[in-house]
Amino acid sequence: MISLYRKYRPKNFSEIEGQEIVVKSLTTSLAKGIVSHGYLFAGARGLGKTTIARIFAKALNCQRVNYQPLKEGEKIDWQKEIKKENYEPCNQCQFCQEIDREQSLNLIEMDAASNRGIEEIRNLKESVNFPPAKGKYKIYLLDEAHMLTKEAANALLKTLEEPPSYIVFILATTEPEKLPATILSRVQKFDFRRLSNSQIVSRLKKIIQAEKIRIEERILEKIALLAEGSMRDAESLLEQIISLGQKEIKEEILETYWGIIPLNKIDNFLNFLIEKKTKEAIEWLEERYNQGQNLNWFLTSFLNYLRWLYLYRLNPQWKIFANFSNDDLRLIEKTVKKISQEKINNLIKIFFEVQQKMKYSPLPTLPIEIGIIEASDLFCKRDL
Repeated sequence: MISLYRKYRPKNFSEIEGQEIVVKSLTTSLAKGIVSHGYLFAGARGLGKTTIARIFAKALNCQRVNYQPLKEGEKIDWQKEIKKENYEPCNQCQFCQEIDREQSLNLIEMDAASNRGIEEIRNLKESVNFPPAKGKYKIYLLDEAHMLTKEAANALLKTLEEPPSYIVFILATTEPEKLPATILSRVQKFDFRRLSNSQIVSRLKKIIQAEKIRIEERILEKIALLAEGSMRDAESLLEQIISLGQKEIKEEILETYWGIIPLNKIDNFLNFLIEKKTKEAIEWLEERYNQGQNLNWFLTSFLNYLRWLYLYRLNPQWKIFANFSNDDLRLIEKTVKKISQEKINNLIKIFFEVQQKMKYSPLPTLPIEIGIIEASDLFCKRDL
């Protein structure tokens, strides 16, 4: 069975959710015939760096794309009309299909995490000297480029600076700050942004329609929140739900199978603290623990909820709340009236420290129980 993120991986620029600036820059350069010898795709995991690199590689050799790379001294025609035919791969020609099947000799993909030494880079430098047997370009996609050793990065530097005209390097990294400045100065850098919840939900809706599965939109919204801007993470989470084999999936499944606590139950926990009900708060925690729920996920969700309350107090029209359901917004609006900005801030500090201490505690619940007692003491004090 093919994983969802591979099965529904975009094959054209027009299918990419988010990354509008990156897509606009690359498609314009293709349409104008401006092809650089080196690109750097930087951003967190699951944002589409490898996917866009493959689409770009297809366009560079596609038999339909009708741009011609600029020759030395040739002027750019900025009046040239940009049409899809000038940059969008056809996915029908030999070059496109070979890349889609991961059988292309024109696209060489290397994982720098496992090929990080100087010998691997020396082999790469030797292969660069051989032009492509077919097509215009030979593209090297170096994933996790920041993992290269210092010696390997230095060995790559000269080739990256003056490669043959038929070579294009695409370096992908989650940590661009670890790359040497000498390499950064020789490539065009594109920063990939985390996707908004609405962009992730939009993509997930298309997938469940194609899979003919009914899933409540609130579940998709929860998946988007958990994915934290990563489309690949969202698709992996969705796949876990689909693998349960149910044709109609409701919100309760998140708590039953994943241990993800609904917002109203997290709000109940917070209200125990506000009302100084220490015993009830600890019993609530014990119940979650006995049910086998992930306490680290709970703390992350609780801290996230405190953050939302904090932001809502600052400005109820904050853009982040556009992705929330009416029920969740009503809950936030009701609770935020019971707690001051200062106490929200203090709770965040208390439970952030709790989450750090959990990493080293032999008893998982102990740091949270101490945090509950500290929080209850906090509400015994009056706001100044």
